[in-house]
Amino acid sequence: MKALPLEQSHLLELQQTDLAIAKAAHEYRGNPLHEEIRQLQGRAEDLRAATVAFEADLQACGRKTRGIEDEIEKVRSRRELQQDRLEQGKVPMRDMSALQHEIAQMDVRISDLENELLEAMGEGEEIEAKILTSHASAEAITADLEAAQAALAQFGTEIQARVDELRARRDQLIELIPEPVVKEYQRLQSRLGVSVVIEVKDGRPLSSPVDFSLAELAEIAATPKDHIYLSDDYEYMVVRTES
Repeated sequence: MKALPLEQSHLLELQQTDLAIAKAAHEYRGNPLHEEIRQLQGRAEDLRAATVAFEADLQACGRKTRGIEDEIEKVRSRRELQQDRLEQGKVPMRDMSALQHEIAQMDVRISDLENELLEAMGEGEEIEAKILTSHASAEAITADLEAAQAALAQFGTEIQARVDELRARRDQLIELIPEPVVKEYQRLQSRLGVSVVIEVKDGRPLSSPVDFSLAELAEIAATPKDHIYLSDDYEYMVVRTES
């Protein structure tokens, strides 16, 4: 494939430019901020779920507390009524002992209910404390998440600026290389990836992904300087350079 030595040099630079673009994309994808953001988002979601559960528990505790308070009010009202009857002498003598026993039982019941109420209120306070802790943790995570997202966005902006510059240079290089060479280069890239051009300097392959046979190295050496050698065995383009 015909190409002047300078055009071959541009082809090597084109590949280096493509490698730099791929490296920049890999650098962005590999930034640890991505994993940090995923972890923070996961923690935020877990906190939201936990807070919803705590709030449901608090509502249930509130209903339990109100139920106990209502029951205490009913028992107290009943006790006051019976105590008034007893004090006002409205109870027959034969029923007085039973009424006194009932009042004593209601006193015990009120005491038990008050203990239950204190326990329920304590549970409610514990749940409220958990909710406050969850909110505080959520605020801290949100701040960390926003900071990480801002840092990643800034990093992405820097990467994009670098890629834009590389792509501009890439466009310039393509204009300096014969169209058939560019098409073959792009065809091979679509099959093999970014690295499809091998530089053979002073007869020695540089960082070659393949092992050329001695016969093929001889063919490469015999290729005219204004031609690019195409490896039929490995589907690579070979550019020769000299020190």
